[in-house]
Amino acid sequence: MKSYRQYCALARALDVVGDRWTLLVVRELAVGPRRYGELLDGLPGIATNLLADRLRSLERGGVVTRAGDRYRLTDRGRALEPVLDELLRWGIPLMVTGRGDDEFRAHWLHGAVRTVLRDVRLERPVVVEVHVPGGGVRVEATADGVRTGDPGAGAPPDATLRGPPDAVLAVLAGFAALDERADVEVAGSLAALRRLLRARGRPGSSATAEAEPAGPPNRA
Repeated sequence: MKSYRQYCALARALDVVGDRWTLLVVRELAVGPRRYGELLDGLPGIATNLLADRLRSLERGGVVTRAGDRYRLTDRGRALEPVLDELLRWGIPLMVTGRGDDEFRAHWLHGAVRTVLRDVRLERPVVVEVHVPGGGVRVEATADGVRTGDPGAGAPPDATLRGPPDAVLAVLAGFAALDERADVEVAGSLAALRRLLRARGRPGSSATAEAEPAGPPNRA
């Protein structure tokens, strides 16, 4: 293992998780236990021998453990999730410039959506489903905060937001208004969706207060 050989907490942490691909392996396992093949699919571009090396290194560092054919995060690995959330928040503005020819997996949207809506608190609950090519994320916003899950899990949503990932993320993060993105479609209650959007804070700023909805209640 390479080491910075510095008696510093940050250097010691980077000795374990600072190599290329390592935090992305943690990102995949933060969703849940994964088989080796599932990790390969979620990490397009990584070589098989490099993934094996990163997993061995994370096991030695106490971040990952293996049970049968599945890898999962240990409690120490789970402790990295707030670090991932802060990096996600910092990186959101880099995403809304457009996808280009970057690879995309729909489950990556979960962390981004959870991050941009983490300041939301709604006394009147709102459920919104976000659909992108290949999958999506269900958002349940209540007075206790936001919970994300897979689309279709539960009662029908109040509203559905559908479009390419860079477009829906720009709207959810506050970098574009709904009427500025012709490639985003809304079904259900537009008023409920607007309440959710008004209650979120844009990355890098504080949250805004919840306001009463205005405008027409629906857009097909």
